[in-house]
Amino acid sequence: MKVMNELYQTAIFEINREKYMVHVKDRLRKIEQFKGKIREVERVLELLTQEVVIEAIILTSAIVEGLSRMEER
Repeated sequence: MKVMNELYQTAIFEINREKYMVHVKDRLRKIEQFKGKIREVERVLELLTQEVVIEAIILTSAIVEGLSRMEER
């Protein structure tokens, strides 16, 4: 009877361990998906930053050109 109880406890332990491992693997998969989304957001922010810098350069250039024309008059 003791052996049967030990086998039962071992089986329960193994089942619980498998359930836990499935849970852990699922969490790791979700973390990897989240990391991918973070990388995507970083890329978008980098592109937006570049776009803002370009727009700032164009605007600054237009202001300098406008000021130069005003001085010529």
